[in-house]
Amino acid sequence: MRYTIDSERSSIVIVASSSVHPIRAEAPRMSGWFTAGSVGAAGQDARDVVEGEVVVDASALRTDNPLVERELKRRIDVGKYPSITATTTGCVASDGQRVSVTGEITFLGRAVPVAGILDISTGGPDNEAHLVGQQTLDVRSWGLQPPKFLLFKVSPEVEVAVDLVGIPG
Repeated sequence: MRYTIDSERSSIVIVASSSVHPIRAEAPRMSGWFTAGSVGAAGQDARDVVEGEVVVDASALRTDNPLVERELKRRIDVGKYPSITATTTGCVASDGQRVSVTGEITFLGRAVPVAGILDISTGGPDNEAHLVGQQTLDVRSWGLQPPKFLLFKVSPEVEVAVDLVGIPG
């Protein structure tokens, strides 16, 4: 079944560590779609179970620190690269309602292959679907160098957590 992402109830959270404190960014504006179905036996090709695309409005990324937010938007050049897009390219059943998904994330004009595990749940009173997962990514894969200034240094590895809520249609 095909679902449209409900951006009001979905979340994408990015957490980076720094020499001072964790940096948390959220993507409040996103759009896209995904399919979600029943997961078969482990190892089974499951491309019909999960496929989709998520587009994040890069200019809407928010952090808990206005200075960090301004620097983030400057570094990712939201005028030139207004969106971040994640697209699936493959899916294999893992166990239970879990799938191993491959895809690519296009960020700063570069499409980089990624892989991860998603948990799927469907049903409920509104026939909605949830895709939940998290993955560690290295921002240098997209050519982004994390900031460092005197004793302040940001790690290039970030933890990305997604919780997508889809409504039928």
